Parts: sequence; C-alpha cells; structure tokens
Amino acid sequence: MREAGKLIILLSNDDPIQLICLSAESAAENYLDEKIWNFVVSLPR
Repeated sequence: MREAGKLIILLSNDDPIQLICLSAESAAENYLDEKIWNFVVSLPR
C-alpha cells in the first residue's frame, strides 16, 4: 500500500448491504471512510 499509493479494501458480505441501506450518499461515504481509517490506523509505523 505504501509504495504503490493504492489501497484495496476487503469488504464482508454485510458491507454492501449496509451501503445500500444507508439513505444519504454522504452516509455511505462516511461508512467507507471509517473502514479506511480503521485500516490505516491499524498499520504498523
């Protein structure tokens, strides 16, 4: 991730369902932002 500058997010089967159920576009964006943030902060420095 660090060398190529790209990020692949692994989603469970429930994640697309959650995204569909979120009514506002910004809510779906916030959901994905939170998933990305949780991944990034879990990386070793």
